[in-house]
Amino acid sequence: MPSISVLFRRKAAIFCATLLCGQSHIAFAADDLMSLCSTSASMQNAEADTQLMTEAGNAERQIGDSPDPVVAADAVIARMGGNIRRGGNYDPRALARYCAAAGEAFRIGKTGNAYQARTLLLGAFRNSEGSGDGGTSALVAYRLGLVSVGTGGQGGLRSAARGSITVPTGASASTEGGPCGNLASSDIMTRSNTFITIAALRCAIQRARASENYEIGAKADLRLARFWLDQARRDPDSANDARAEARRVAINALAPAGRVGDAVLRSLLLDRLAEVILDSGGAANAQLGPVPAMVELSGGGNVSAKALAEGLRGRIALSKGDRAAAAAHLRQAIYLESQSEAPLRLSDWHLLLADADPERADVHTLEAFRALGATRALMPRFDPLTEESNFSVRIRPVFEAVVDVLLRNPPAQDDGRHIATVQEIVEQYRQAELQNVFGNDCVPARVPVDPQQLKADEAILYPVLLGDRVELIYASGKGDKAYRRLNPNRDVSRAEVVRLVAQLTGETSVPESEGWRDPARRLYEILIAPIEADLATGGTLVIVPDGPLSGLPFAALIDRNGQPLIQRSKLSIVPSLAYAQPGVRVQQKDIRVVAAALEKEVALGGGIFPKLEGTADEAKAVVLGSRGSHVIENFRRADLIAALRGQRVDVLHLATHASFNGRSDRSFIVADGEAIPIAELRTLVAQNLARGEDLDLLVLSACETAVGDDEASMGLAGAAVQSGARSAIASLWEVSDLGTSELMKGFYARYRAGETKADALRNAQLALIERGGEFADPNVWAAFTLLGSWR
Repeated sequence: MPSISVLFRRKAAIFCATLLCGQSHIAFAADDLMSLCSTSASMQNAEADTQLMTEAGNAERQIGDSPDPVVAADAVIARMGGNIRRGGNYDPRALARYCAAAGEAFRIGKTGNAYQARTLLLGAFRNSEGSGDGGTSALVAYRLGLVSVGTGGQGGLRSAARGSITVPTGASASTEGGPCGNLASSDIMTRSNTFITIAALRCAIQRARASENYEIGAKADLRLARFWLDQARRDPDSANDARAEARRVAINALAPAGRVGDAVLRSLLLDRLAEVILDSGGAANAQLGPVPAMVELSGGGNVSAKALAEGLRGRIALSKGDRAAAAAHLRQAIYLESQSEAPLRLSDWHLLLADADPERADVHTLEAFRALGATRALMPRFDPLTEESNFSVRIRPVFEAVVDVLLRNPPAQDDGRHIATVQEIVEQYRQAELQNVFGNDCVPARVPVDPQQLKADEAILYPVLLGDRVELIYASGKGDKAYRRLNPNRDVSRAEVVRLVAQLTGETSVPESEGWRDPARRLYEILIAPIEADLATGGTLVIVPDGPLSGLPFAALIDRNGQPLIQRSKLSIVPSLAYAQPGVRVQQKDIRVVAAALEKEVALGGGIFPKLEGTADEAKAVVLGSRGSHVIENFRRADLIAALRGQRVDVLHLATHASFNGRSDRSFIVADGEAIPIAELRTLVAQNLARGEDLDLLVLSACETAVGDDEASMGLAGAAVQSGARSAIASLWEVSDLGTSELMKGFYARYRAGETKADALRNAQLALIERGGEFADPNVWAAFTLLGSWR
């Protein structure tokens, strides 16, 4: 029987995205597989059915038993693509299992994507339902839920692309026709990720219980309960309903989870379900009472299982208000966990002990931070039970708690060293967030920008969103050039800021809306007004955003006089100061630009990318007046390789669709008939570095390329900055092709004339505001943001 620590390390391969080879073969495999799995099978060829079943079993074992399931999944994709070119119909049960294995490979592998995985799994689901194979239906529905919950929005397409989709929120999400009926409906692929997640996980629970597949049912229960907890964090308006639904799901799952056959897995599932009940505000009750003993018994005396049980006893006691008992149990959990092979929960128990022992809360919180520092390198990138990022589950809460403590209790006489220490921890926090998105191996720790490097008209702002207040850490190029803490705003909480950001981004992304003004004023008061007096007119403000602020159009924040922030300051957004140096000014008279555009409709395994209007004209305007520059219309991979080989390139401008599939290693830009992974783009950019020259600017002129959530805060633009470009410009939401073209023309004219990137973008935005009409709408000028170096 594997230990709990070993189980936690399974399926935890952390890899750095690399150049994808054999792309045309993979595309061929995907097309053949999706065509096969989209058919409704009927029993015709017993021999072929046996072959399908054997191949499905081999694929499942190869992925499940591999220490690196990502590599195994890519091998499965390649092999399956070469084995399906045969005629005839198949038994639906065999085809369902084959397509279930293929869908899992495309869900996990680097060479797959969410659209392909979902198509394959939906085909598997329909065939399993048709054959009455409830066990396979449960497995496939569970995997569908994981595909949907692990992907971003519908974004990545330019303005020709999308219609609106209603996203169900709260516990009342539609289940018309039942969750399994929803999955089988003909329009399921047009529904939102949220809708498909809820339907798929509910269907998995239903089918698993009917077929007595307790393992799949319990995993689906846990993932659905965790989904609702995450919704509560993201949407304060529906938080109470979401937490109530999480609690209901977890309570109903306890008894079935107790029947899971694998003892170690049963122990983990019971513990995590009990945690959901307590995290969602549930009081300790008779149903929770026996769970710690069950967790310990299922672990078979394993020290990690004993630690889990003691930690859970501590949490239950804490929910009853018995702090003394809670502290005793949590200290025992810490003692036991420290003896385990991989003590990944030490920081959790120390953090809970801070609640149980409030008089020494600061000490316990700092111990949690130290424990995290010792164990973070051992943590898998994703939780093996729920596939949530461990940054969200284990790392973020500790960073937030230690920053809270240090800012709440500064020394009586602070000479600046304390705030500098806090800033260093916040910077570590931001770097950890980036490492979560890209992988530790891809984003090694770096030394951040020092305030001493700032010019007199430059400033850095770290907003820190805490549960009961907003803190601002700030450094200016004037005076002593040191970080300082402004008075905390205790009138606003993190939840209120999340609500305001959602309102502002929602309204600014809709043309001709006026609903953006109130949240823009309020956010200015919270984030900018406290430092307003120190902002030089026309100076540069560099912002390191906290979580929900990553997608905020800072340029559109307006002061009490109705003046947008962009009229006061140049702006640069950086995910972490360690990955954005101030930059150096390029000799504008010799700027070399490669502008690649896509106008035609392209069908790929990731979906249909519609025809674009105006991208070729945009690209031609970009290179106008630049010696050694050229345009590539309807570009392909080979065109980019040739353009970037053998000559210096200062600016790479990509006017095309883009897709960010919830994982940086599977993000891509769309070329003529092919997808170019961001990983490959990094390799191309590195050719400049090999010649000793940085790519000064990468422009991703595609919709929503900077949009992300707390787990992928910078989307493709973050990947671009991390890949080696000094700076990137990308859009936060969908903008009309004409609006994009006008802004880009203004930007490049100024950039070539000698203005810095921050100056050129700001002045182009101001020109559109002064011009009036449709281009003065913040839907156009506020969408584009500069990321990275600002000079």
